[in-house]
Amino acid sequence: MTKRQRAPKRKYLHLITDYEWKKMVARGHTWGWLMKHFLQPRWCGHPDALQGAMGCWSLIYRYVKSENYCRNCDYYKGKRQQEIKKSPITKELRK
Repeated sequence: MTKRQRAPKRKYLHLITDYEWKKMVARGHTWGWLMKHFLQPRWCGHPDALQGAMGCWSLIYRYVKSENYCRNCDYYKGKRQQEIKKSPITKELRK
């Protein structure tokens, strides 16, 4: 009986080093490859944030280094949860 092989853990894109990024660029990896091998940050609610031109530009151009950078983004999960709590519809449903 053979041991089951585990898939390697995927890293968050915003945590890779400049060296790792340059290596990927030099190898000619596509955005599709990037989406399969890396994760978007857990606080990001953007659908397919790593999808090149249609994704999060701050993330794919590597401006995002921490959660603080994203706090004012419309797709920031914490912001959306706060807006839902403040919504008049939510208040009516709680009555």
